[in-house]
Amino acid sequence: MDTPKFRPATAADYPAICNLINSAEELFLVHPAGDFPWSITQLERLAEERFALTVVHSAEGIIGFANLYGKLEQQHAFIGNVIIASTQRGRGYGKKLIEYMLHHLLQELRLPEARISVFSNNTPAITLYRSLGFSPYAEELLRTAQGKWQQLIHMRLATHL
Repeated sequence: MDTPKFRPATAADYPAICNLINSAEELFLVHPAGDFPWSITQLERLAEERFALTVVHSAEGIIGFANLYGKLEQQHAFIGNVIIASTQRGRGYGKKLIEYMLHHLLQELRLPEARISVFSNNTPAITLYRSLGFSPYAEELLRTAQGKWQQLIHMRLATHL
């Protein structure tokens, strides 16, 4: 595995971030409120609402993206919009990205809890999050653009600071 590097995302990265999403179904898993194809305008709006927008890059270029949102002081924040390029999945980049975001959230922001949400049909992500110590605490149903219901599982990881 190529050693991934992490850095803050910039507006110059937005085209490459948009290209990480290959279908409306994939966009729904990553950003349910998004419209396919994911656009620079949508990312600009996302950047206004979220923080710590982060890209993963390797010899292949930008291969991943994630950010933080929903921060409650002294409580928690969510890791969101996690995506690894389809050609790079299964190589450990997703785990490294989540670990990087956890370090920022738990060590730099000094929050006692990290949260993440995942759809119940995204078995690889659920398996990854559980392996890192996340456990479910709530669920909700969201409707897809096609009118189908999807179960969203909210997970958390408590730490001892």
